[in-house]
Amino acid sequence: MTVLVLVEHQDGHPDELSLQALALARGLGGGLEALLIGPGATEAANELGAHGVTTAHVTADDRLAAYAPAAWARCVTEVADRTSSSAIVAAGSNSCNEVMARVAARLDLPFAANCTKAAEDGTVTRIRWGGSLLEEARLKGSPLLLSCAPHAVQPATTNGAATPAVQPFEPELT
Repeated sequence: MTVLVLVEHQDGHPDELSLQALALARGLGGGLEALLIGPGATEAANELGAHGVTTAHVTADDRLAAYAPAAWARCVTEVADRTSSSAIVAAGSNSCNEVMARVAARLDLPFAANCTKAAEDGTVTRIRWGGSLLEEARLKGSPLLLSCAPHAVQPATTNGAATPAVQPFEPELT
């Protein structure tokens, strides 16, 4: 079982919300892999081993230098298919939620945004109504699609600090 995490990065470092998403994803069990898109992806990927990532798929395609949600969604679905991912997790940023909504539409699957907990059986707890309600739900379908609520999960390192295997990825874009 593989969990794929879409990791945003800037200046060669993963961003804080993505580190939170990695912590949430570890609760789903299985191997943790990451997808990083755009310039600086390889440098940022090298920091992910301490957060449990064993393999980082990176693309530095020039067409992805700027945020392009449809193209990013295509990248996510391609890597998820190649890795037979059981779940896809992203940070709770506006851009990642937009990408994940497009992934859900491409795969015709439900997407749970702003999750604070997630389990292998698809049970999630998520923030609703501006934080005034915690909803427990069960996602059906595979892969599970969810995003981590911003600042609701503490990023944490694991005992393993090895640099993940970095696999270049060339998306099929038109």
